[in-house]
Amino acid sequence: MIIQRFTQFILKRRFNAILIAILFALVPYLNWVSGIVVGLITLRKGVTEGFMITLWAALPGLVILFHTGLWVPFVANVAYGTFLVWILAILLRRTANWSLVLCLTALLGVVGVLVMHLAVKNVSAWWFQYFNFSLTQLEQVVSIPASAESNMTIMLQKLSVVATGLQIMFFSLAAIIVLFMARGLEDRFFKPGCLAQEAYQIRMPILASLVFIGWLFLGRQEAGFFLDALPVLVLPFILAGISLIHAILVAKKLARGWFTGFYIVLIFIAFFMPALLLIVVMMALFDSLINFRKRFLFNANKIR
Repeated sequence: MIIQRFTQFILKRRFNAILIAILFALVPYLNWVSGIVVGLITLRKGVTEGFMITLWAALPGLVILFHTGLWVPFVANVAYGTFLVWILAILLRRTANWSLVLCLTALLGVVGVLVMHLAVKNVSAWWFQYFNFSLTQLEQVVSIPASAESNMTIMLQKLSVVATGLQIMFFSLAAIIVLFMARGLEDRFFKPGCLAQEAYQIRMPILASLVFIGWLFLGRQEAGFFLDALPVLVLPFILAGISLIHAILVAKKLARGWFTGFYIVLIFIAFFMPALLLIVVMMALFDSLINFRKRFLFNANKIR
């Protein structure tokens, strides 16, 4: 009931949507609600109306940037926050195709990594210096053994090479989740069933898979821009692989416990054994080339 009233309130008048978007943009850890407002308005009322709400939702971030000069909050909450949600919502509204949404997300993410590499002469050195500064600050509060500090330094050196890509990947993932929630509201109150059908059919285009494979080769050869951008390109394939697994579980009409177990294992792997996510990526790659859903009759009618 509360969710329904919230949805009706922000869709009733532009002022209501602007009010909610600005208020939640000002609240730390709740600014994602502002993105949901932007996404839902764009999906329901179109590009122009969504853009108006996006501008107002971006206002707090612009003010913070102007007064503090801090770029990270602006990039996280505005550039790869509300504006990215708005752009992705436009594409989703016109195509109802999450595969294209993920491709566009990856493209914009790669552009972000490229801009960072053009703006900073040695990006990995810049990140390593930043991490070292943070480690020094931590040592003033917590005593760190010399052996642990040495291991952390080695780890930070490796992390610095892909730090920009990882950060933009998490920003992009947040925007996708926010758009997914906005689509969920539209699914619940206006287009029942649309989200499930779209989510089960996420399959990366063959061209995207070929680009990804080529990028993997370049990333192994050159530890610069190509390697740094890899996390951004991996994200769509992880999500496409999850979609495939979910579609298989639905097609097999398995009990809800299987879904719960799958997502528990997925979360555990993501936090403690992220390398195993490569299995999901490989599934998405093979699905792109073979089309498991069509071959094994996991069609729209069977996975309702």
